[in-house]
Amino acid sequence: MTEPIERFEDDPDYRVLKRIKLRDWYHEPDGSQVLKGLYVDCETTGLCTATDGVTELACIPISYLPDGRITTVHEEAALISLNDPGRPIPPEVTALTGIDDTLVAGHKIDADRVRELVEEADIILAHNAGFDRPILERFWPVFCERAWGCTWADINWGAEKIKATRLDYLSFQFGYFFDGHRAADDARAGIHLLTCTLPVSGKLVFSALLEKARQNSKRIWAVGAPYDLRAILKGRGYRWNSGDNGGHKAWWVDIPECDESAEMEWLAQEIYGSPKMLPSAIITAYTRYSERVLS
Repeated sequence: MTEPIERFEDDPDYRVLKRIKLRDWYHEPDGSQVLKGLYVDCETTGLCTATDGVTELACIPISYLPDGRITTVHEEAALISLNDPGRPIPPEVTALTGIDDTLVAGHKIDADRVRELVEEADIILAHNAGFDRPILERFWPVFCERAWGCTWADINWGAEKIKATRLDYLSFQFGYFFDGHRAADDARAGIHLLTCTLPVSGKLVFSALLEKARQNSKRIWAVGAPYDLRAILKGRGYRWNSGDNGGHKAWWVDIPECDESAEMEWLAQEIYGSPKMLPSAIITAYTRYSERVLS
């Protein structure tokens, strides 16, 4: 006799995974302002945001309340489209995504529809927006005009005792699975993740994301930092910018705006040996995750 699934759900020796299936409605409007979000995901010919092309794009609109409760998922209005990148798709990419040259031949993403969806959105959402935002801005500059949030970087997953941040792993942690590596599947999984409750803080994932997105941060460039101290900078979270994009050729870091004084003191003591004036810029959700040069 087949055991009822409920028995295993309540048994600590088993973990039951359910396929992600988005609902049309999650929360009823409560009279507060209803905002629009757009969850995006793209498949590409490679990992270089400056040169690689887009092979598939998914843009799924949602409606949500200011506290992060999603009211509606508008799949009927979604844009899900293949795209011929104008170059051969590498075999390793096809092996991962199933997208090959034959599949994308003759397909082109509707730029007017992309603009419509982006202009309607109060925030653009992605998992690893540090990749999606630069490449989407390159092909569709309208993405430059909107605030962005990231289900990978805008949640302190470590504080929630979740050790990895891949979208499939995060889904497993909340008891769900999906067929990944296609844009629409990944976007749906990202939306579902927003509706989950974090295990330590008890917040909705989307609530925690919005809290982070609404906070300003400060980008500091450690110009002229000694080469032999690069491992210390990297260990503190600094990243290297080659200067090829017109920006500073230096290590840089983004920190909460309120931590700027403490970071400058650390740099003076550990890197430069004395206080130093360094270039910096305020980062908001409108510029965060973009590779555009910040003055």
